[in-house]
Amino acid sequence: MRPRQIQGTFWIVILGVLAGPVAGQIAVAPPMPDHASVGKTWVVAIGVGKYEHLQSLAYTLADAKAFADAFEEVGLVNRRQVRRVTDGDAAISDAKALLRLLEGQMGNAGSQDTFVLFYAGHGYSSEDGKAFLAPAGFDLDRPAETGISMERLREVLDACPARVKCVILDACYSGGFSTDRQFDGQAAVDLLKSARGTVAICSSTDRQPSLESAELEHGVFTYWLVRGLRGDANSQIDTVIDAAELFRYVKDRVAKTADEAGGLVQQPTWGLDRMPEIPTVIELRRPDRPSVLVPMKAAPLPPDPKVLSVFLDSIEHFPHANARNAIGISKWVLANAPPGSSLARRAQAHIDKLDKMILEGTLRLPPPGEEE
Repeated sequence: MRPRQIQGTFWIVILGVLAGPVAGQIAVAPPMPDHASVGKTWVVAIGVGKYEHLQSLAYTLADAKAFADAFEEVGLVNRRQVRRVTDGDAAISDAKALLRLLEGQMGNAGSQDTFVLFYAGHGYSSEDGKAFLAPAGFDLDRPAETGISMERLREVLDACPARVKCVILDACYSGGFSTDRQFDGQAAVDLLKSARGTVAICSSTDRQPSLESAELEHGVFTYWLVRGLRGDANSQIDTVIDAAELFRYVKDRVAKTADEAGGLVQQPTWGLDRMPEIPTVIELRRPDRPSVLVPMKAAPLPPDPKVLSVFLDSIEHFPHANARNAIGISKWVLANAPPGSSLARRAQAHIDKLDKMILEGTLRLPPPGEEE
């Protein structure tokens, strides 16, 4: 089951004056708002490729590396805060050693920090319905002794002091198992999200297999996940990518890629603990999103309120026409309008409305190339 090659299509949205220009004014790209610190981010990226008793996987090592690299290269993450665990690591074969490593890394996190766990490898469901992650030494005859159960992982997450825990599992490879023994992604998410402060994302729902692609040289889920983390999922065009943005971006693209591979089905799933706000997954070094927004020539003076009003009028009543532009323009108007002015209040009200519509699912952020 090998997806057809994806052509490298990149898309650009250029913000321009949508009505007649006001003399002497040049439109500028929206400045990015400041965000409260989300604390430090600690990352553990696990990739198991070579198994002692199971079918080996081709791209899980590349997946774990790409995931960790994304945090180091575009995120506000020090290299010392990232731990890669792949073939050859002393802990990769033994479930107990891997859990000790996780607990040790989690112990570094403070009460305002974020802990991110990524796993690429086999998953397994036992006869009694329990789900396990499979280290390199996993034995089908002894899953409880050689695997990491979702119940145990949930306990470890619940004890982690970090304010937010984000678990991302690309663990649904078929592995030659019968369908009833394949990893149940939805059941794993439902259990893990009950841990305090936890958001869980899994590469597929129920017992759908995860796909690997020779063309992409990655698992399909992780390919889009990493692209999203590197900025493509930044629908708000700001300094952070939250879990909802990331999941929306990945879900549609994975489903489309699987379908283009011959009518296959792979639908990622997610869930989160009750939280006052959607948690941040990655805080970006650069607040812009170059693959979406091309900054225009900067104006020497702040735009005239008439220019701001023209931009806001163009999208205020038609958010569905271009959701990403609507969000970006609203934030730009808010950043440039006089504080406390009616224009600033209109922009803030529009941002709040768009955010609510996105969370409720009544406003869809279209994939690249589908904007009006």
